[in-house]
Amino acid sequence: MFMFKHLNSKILGAILLIAGTQIGAGMLALPITTGVAGFIPAMALFMLAFFYMLSNLFILLEANLACPIPEANIISIAQQYLGRSGQSIAWVSFLLLLYSASAAYLVGGANLLASELKPIINLSSHMSVYLFAAMFAGIAYFGIVWIDRINRLLMLGLIIAYTLSTTTVLPEVKIEHLLTEHIQYIWAAIPVVILSFTSHIVIPSITHYLKRDIQSIHQALWIGSLIPLIFYILWEIALVGTIPSTGPQGLHHIATSSTPLSALTEVLTQMKLPFVANSNLFFSIFAIATSFLGVILSLCDFLADGLNIQKNIQGRLYLLIMSFAPPLLFAQLYPHSFILALGYAGVFVAILYGILPSLIVLRSRHAKQDKSYTCSVPTPLLWLCIVLACSVIVFQILATAHWLPTP
Repeated sequence: MFMFKHLNSKILGAILLIAGTQIGAGMLALPITTGVAGFIPAMALFMLAFFYMLSNLFILLEANLACPIPEANIISIAQQYLGRSGQSIAWVSFLLLLYSASAAYLVGGANLLASELKPIINLSSHMSVYLFAAMFAGIAYFGIVWIDRINRLLMLGLIIAYTLSTTTVLPEVKIEHLLTEHIQYIWAAIPVVILSFTSHIVIPSITHYLKRDIQSIHQALWIGSLIPLIFYILWEIALVGTIPSTGPQGLHHIATSSTPLSALTEVLTQMKLPFVANSNLFFSIFAIATSFLGVILSLCDFLADGLNIQKNIQGRLYLLIMSFAPPLLFAQLYPHSFILALGYAGVFVAILYGILPSLIVLRSRHAKQDKSYTCSVPTPLLWLCIVLACSVIVFQILATAHWLPTP
């Protein structure tokens, strides 16, 4: 295939960075949110989300290459083309994206921690949240060196656990489970699916790393986005094809549970698939841990840069307090809101990487700016990307208000 032409170690590194950014804790929610709608509707949504978010990657690439500021992020680009108001919207949206993702990982991780420690000690949901937060705050305090070391081990564990879970459960798949459909439930899953195909945050780094070589960047974006799609499809087949749609051990039961990640492990155990249940448990822990570490690192760096805080002992403490306090408050008020927080993270993704890049490119094209790169998305489709991003926001609002069908 043409996209593998001239593949080298730098392109491979960029591919893995894009794929690794997309694959995370959001993947855990996919069988829970889309599985209740059925495998076929889920596959249709996956494909639409894949092409939509890939288009937004190319749009953001055009915006990034058009900006004269080296390695400019979405906030700097928004200021350049949309003024102070665009910069403010981007800044607030980026902060809320990191906070909502942190809240989701904190809630999900705390629920898993409480569930696994239950035979030893009965932790309340509030105590498990504090304990989980304290563990990761301790790691984050020592900075990127420690985060990098621990993250490498966690990523290795994640790959092993995913491989074991998927390959072990695939022989148990039943075709009739894959053919069951409740398509009315698919709409509420859209924001979470959009979040799961998001790697746009690394575009400035990828552009600089590949020295603005368009062909290399295109290869990295295509292949790096295809890898998560394949991961998600196999994961969906494995779980949706194994677990029935309804009943006490069904996907509907898991989706309506206050702790869906723990419920999934319990159901797999009850189905006499203990090895799969344990592999899934470890995969869930590793996925949440790697995602949480990455988000906390980004959040600390973002706050340090935006508020001009030095990373000395006192500064690190301030950054940790500002990074953990809002997600902790959310987790205390809504201790069973893993899916809800992921959905709102999808909303801020829609604003940051669905609406703003298209507006920026529309502005730069209208100004007839001389550019080294123009993506293949025509101007009318830029407006469609904006409309679709607005639709994601509307779907999440409707789901939160319980105006969309849910199990």
